Amino acid sequence: PQLAERLGESNARADSTAREAHLHLARLPGAGAAFAAHCLLRPPSKRTVPPRVYTSRLHLLGALVAEAGVQPESPHGLPLDPVMKMAMDWFSNPQAEVRESAVRLVANCFVCVGLGRIERYLA
Repeated sequence: PQLAERLGESNARADSTAREAHLHLARLPGAGAAFAAHCLLRPPSKRTVPPRVYTSRLHLLGALVAEAGVQPESPHGLPLDPVMKMAMDWFSNPQAEVRESAVRLVANCFVCVGLGRIERYLA
C-alpha cells in the first residue's frame, strides 16, 4: 500500500521509483502482475488527490495489462473485473487527463480480451 501511495507524487524520483518497483514485482515469478496491481486497484487513501495520482495509477495498470494480459486469457494477468470497474469509475473524473488515461486502460483491456468481454462495462 505504501508503494502505491507514492505513485503520482510531486517528487519525480519517488514516483518513478514506485512505478519501477511495481513493474519489477509484476515480473517476479513469485509475485506476478495481479499481486503488483492489488493495491493499485484500490482508491487512493486520501479523499482528494491531484489528477496525477489517478493518471499515474492508470498508466501503470495499462502497462501491466499490456505486458501481462488479463485473466482468464492470461492466467498471470490482471483480473478484468476490478480493472474495468476502476477505469469506468475514474472515467467520471472532471479532469480530462484522468479520463484519457482511463480510456487508454480500457483500450489495453480491449486489445487483450476483445469487445465481447468489456462491452458490459461500457454500458
